[in-house]
Amino acid sequence: MPNGDLIPVGRRDGCVQPIPRGGLIKVDCTPFDGPAYYFDEPTRAMVESCSFWFPDPNRCPPKEWPIETPGCDGQVPPGITGAWTLHALPTAGGFSPIGGGWTIRLSDNSITFDLSGSAKLERSYAVVEQDDQRFSLEIRDDRSARTVVDVELAPCGLFIESEAVCDAFCVELCQRSRSSDG
Repeated sequence: MPNGDLIPVGRRDGCVQPIPRGGLIKVDCTPFDGPAYYFDEPTRAMVESCSFWFPDPNRCPPKEWPIETPGCDGQVPPGITGAWTLHALPTAGGFSPIGGGWTIRLSDNSITFDLSGSAKLERSYAVVEQDDQRFSLEIRDDRSARTVVDVELAPCGLFIESEAVCDAFCVELCQRSRSSDG
């Protein structure tokens, strides 16, 4: 409970059994239209309450909640350049795995989105801000508006955040994705 009291939860109470991982405990009530609660394992203090109906990918799941990545050794990469496969999208109840994986390739001056091998979109980018393991990238091109995404290094990969509103770049990416599906 938010006041620090512990209460038992289970399916009969509308939630699945608590799952400890990465120093957090998740009590997931999303299968029953409730939120997912994340608690700090040592203190039992609530870290976040994530609504199923009004998800906020900038808060939920909390960054401390790990993504299960096949073959991950837990090491944080040395930088953002390289090829990255999108394995999961944030949801209230954790990260939801996706199949077919989009690949994002970051070189020193360009970013390429490979949409399941059927369509590619390449843009130039610039790092507009950097703070330790967090980077703000401005993606730009003459054909689309500029957009800013935040990238944070994480064990075996990156967290990518952007505004909740789909801008001109996002619309173009979605249209290319749909046209590649058939």
